[in-house]
Amino acid sequence: MGENNSAQWLYPKPLSIVKVIAPIEYKRNIIRTIENLGYVEPIHVDPRTGADQMLVEDRRNELEAYRTKLKSFISAIDTDLVITNGKFSIGESESDVLKFIKNTVDIKGKLITDIIQRQDEISSRTSNLESILKLLEQIEALDLASNLIADTAHTKTFLGTIFPPQLNRVLWLVNEITNERHFILDREVSDKETILLISILKEDAEAVQIKLNSLNFQDITIPKDTDLEGLSKVDCINEISELKQEDQTLQTQLDDFTRENGFEVIAALETCEIDIQRVNIELQMRRTETTCVMWAWLPEDTQEEFRTSMHSATGGSAIINFRKGEFDPEFTPSYVSNSKFMEPMRGLVTSFGTPSINEIDPYPFVKYLFPILFAIMFADFGHGLILFLIGLWAKRKKDKMSEIPKGISGYFYGGSELLIIMGATSMLIGIPMNSFFGDETFFWQFGILRTLFEDTTWKFFFKFEEGEHGEPEIKRNYVNFLVFSFAVGAFIILMGLSLNLYQLKNHRNSNSDLYAALTLTGIYVSVVLTAVSAVVGLPSFVMVGFIGLTLICLVSTLVIEKRAHGIDGLMLGVDHIISLLSNTFSFGRLLAMNTIHFVLAFLPYLFLDMKYDGVLNHDTEKWIGPDLYLFWIIGAILGALIVIPVETTFSTLQSLRLNWVEFFGKFYKGNGIEFKPVKSNRVDTVETSSIT
Repeated sequence: MGENNSAQWLYPKPLSIVKVIAPIEYKRNIIRTIENLGYVEPIHVDPRTGADQMLVEDRRNELEAYRTKLKSFISAIDTDLVITNGKFSIGESESDVLKFIKNTVDIKGKLITDIIQRQDEISSRTSNLESILKLLEQIEALDLASNLIADTAHTKTFLGTIFPPQLNRVLWLVNEITNERHFILDREVSDKETILLISILKEDAEAVQIKLNSLNFQDITIPKDTDLEGLSKVDCINEISELKQEDQTLQTQLDDFTRENGFEVIAALETCEIDIQRVNIELQMRRTETTCVMWAWLPEDTQEEFRTSMHSATGGSAIINFRKGEFDPEFTPSYVSNSKFMEPMRGLVTSFGTPSINEIDPYPFVKYLFPILFAIMFADFGHGLILFLIGLWAKRKKDKMSEIPKGISGYFYGGSELLIIMGATSMLIGIPMNSFFGDETFFWQFGILRTLFEDTTWKFFFKFEEGEHGEPEIKRNYVNFLVFSFAVGAFIILMGLSLNLYQLKNHRNSNSDLYAALTLTGIYVSVVLTAVSAVVGLPSFVMVGFIGLTLICLVSTLVIEKRAHGIDGLMLGVDHIISLLSNTFSFGRLLAMNTIHFVLAFLPYLFLDMKYDGVLNHDTEKWIGPDLYLFWIIGAILGALIVIPVETTFSTLQSLRLNWVEFFGKFYKGNGIEFKPVKSNRVDTVETSSIT
């Protein structure tokens, strides 16, 4: 039901389906044009091309194998040493691209492989020699011939280390088990290690092994295939030195290679990634020996640009047809707009779900609601400034990265713009909330701010009481802040209910859905007006009127739900009414988190104040004396170290919850399909038609 999607405000933008038919020789030009436009998503259609399909898949498999090798090459080199001189030029055709990638892997890659393999051999041999060296030192400590540590036909030899205080217990146990049929040598090499050699009859070996394990006996392992005869410590040390020197030479060669050829390897990987993407697009086409056909989603307002670009790519030989209108939301992707800087804010919405084509996109509201709710809980000019500067630093680092890392650091750098927005908003709200590094009297010292806020936020969020010495003392007004929190909640919930009505007006299963939502909204509006009239002190008949309106809407909601959905609908209506009230009370977390922020930030001042015998009295008439500036700075630093990591996390989670549950829950399900246009990821390479 409702109007065409193109005429609806706040919904995802409408998409069209385009069909392109062109001669097969323009296949690659079509794909390249789609990449460059950046707003086209190919639609998979059964190509039914038999052997040709297999050839394309073979090409993809070959490219994926090359990609794996190139990634291993890049992981082996120090990319910071790579020297870049502009972009690397490659050919346009499939054969040019494949030739470039293959030559890079076969020639440049072989050099890297040879060096890495030799370094691995050196590492393995060095590790083996170091084990032998340690073994020779241990044998030397026992003053024993190396041939005595080997097992014989009738004896078993244990060679290892043990904690010195346990030596006597080991000797006693071995003596008891073997009935004094043994040969033992021991040498204490440190206060934590004694080398022990035990030679016994094989019939006693199992019992001795069990006891040694119980006493943490650590075996000294003899490297496999190692003949200790003829080896000396000097030989091992000399060979280890030669191997390490060779390894350094190889590393120098690898670094020199990276400087000269590393950029080509990086360019080959980028080319490989792009061509794999192109092959995947090609696999979604239908092809014959002479023709290729492609279907794709694209925004309606880009049709003429697409037509012009495609005709240019195919020399005017392409046949282009557009189909627009309403499509089934079950398979139609949702095209939502977003700027690059606000991409992390869009991620807060898509993390919950993508809006369907018949669903309001909450992003235009969330991009304001999320930072404002966060800032109310985090409200502090000083801490907001730190968060803002951290965001700027992270964004600068991210802009220099070729790829955002995985894990927690990836979330940190990827959300740098979000940190900038959250920090800036916290600074702005921190001023009327009168907080600077947890000190809620700081701005009182400045005449302009004092005049600006004395009759507004200062008298609303704070109250003045007489101190011990007759001077006015500032204290938080928690009751007013709680009222403010509920007022913010009521506004956001009413906005969600209004959006739900607008959405149901355009798209609904039945009229009863719209009527039930209308009366439910009436319940909430009348309850809010009743509460306001009680606080403001309006005449009693006005309050009675609002209560009567509440009862009428309540009964109407239950009747509508009962008639539409039976007893289940009745229970659902009751659940919706209770949810509205609980959602409103949920906004009390604005006060709770803001108070926690203040307590954590002010705590260092409080502890330091004890040492100074109560000199920090938050006098409203004058700033603390010059001798206390250092004291205040220390408190601010300690408070920031506590607040920034802890409260940023908590306030972010609470702001997300208020958006996802209290706001989204009124109108948004997020069951849509993400629109994924193909875009060019070319950074280090450029295609030219003159490559030979």
